[in-house]
Amino acid sequence: MEQTIYGLSNQAYHHEAPYSEYLSSSQLKNYLKSPRYAKFALDNPVEEKSDALRFGSLFHDCMAALAESKGDWQRGYAEWKYRLAIFDPPINPKTGAYYGATTKAYTEAYDKFLSDNQDKTIAHVLEVDLAGDMAHSLLNGCGATSEQVRKLLRWAKATEVSYFYETEDGVKLKVRPDLLTSGNKGTPGKIVDWKTCSLDSLDEDSIARQIIKYRYDVSLSMYQYVLHAIEGKWYTPILVFAQKQEPFDVVMCDISEWCYTYDPDEDFVKPGVGAMGFRRLLDLHTECVKNNEWPGAESAIEADGNTRIMKPAVPYWLGMRYFEEF
Repeated sequence: MEQTIYGLSNQAYHHEAPYSEYLSSSQLKNYLKSPRYAKFALDNPVEEKSDALRFGSLFHDCMAALAESKGDWQRGYAEWKYRLAIFDPPINPKTGAYYGATTKAYTEAYDKFLSDNQDKTIAHVLEVDLAGDMAHSLLNGCGATSEQVRKLLRWAKATEVSYFYETEDGVKLKVRPDLLTSGNKGTPGKIVDWKTCSLDSLDEDSIARQIIKYRYDVSLSMYQYVLHAIEGKWYTPILVFAQKQEPFDVVMCDISEWCYTYDPDEDFVKPGVGAMGFRRLLDLHTECVKNNEWPGAESAIEADGNTRIMKPAVPYWLGMRYFEEF
């Protein structure tokens, strides 16, 4: 079964039937910990509400509004803020600063604000200012990268559209790219994912570590896979990293070598480490569902007869510390 839905809310995509029956890339990546953990997470879904996730969602909403305006900063930014209920906390007259979140003045003001804006997205004024500064830098302050971002927004054919696909083995998958472009002058379309980060340096090594840490390559490979199954096209995977602190610098990354790379001349698709990782996790999920068996963390330990005993290696840096002493 294949389905493409425009305008589906984030809440419905993640938590409401029948869409909650489909596996997202985040849920699939839980198998990196263990099938047992992945199964537990599927059976006990929890809506994460960390500050980092909330701010990331806020920034993504800003970029979605800018995509809808085709990169028109004034119109897109105004539309984004119009959709928000922005909480401006009371100020302590003694310090001239906002009351702290644990103070009575803050909590009373916040509770009233929530009751007055129950149907809107709530955002703190400082978070709104930060997300706006980041988005403005992304579009206007980062030289050639900003020019490239503006082109992506102008070429956008869809933003945050939900795609649902069922494999031949009956596994239900879902993806929700931040932005899709239809390509230009014969070039392939692009899957774009906006990433906020706290990196001091956006050098190649730091970016590579971020990709590995969060396995963005697995997620983008799954996006490519599902979109190809539905549309018959191989999209180029693009990550855009934006700093959450000044100077709000930005880098754009083509991670095709990590994911699926399509050669139109040879009509050949080459899988990178992320694509191979995605297929391994998908096969593992398929096998676990088929056999109704969900092994724990011990499954990552090579069996020795009937035993599985981990033998952690001594970290090189720790060994060298004592080698130098003796």
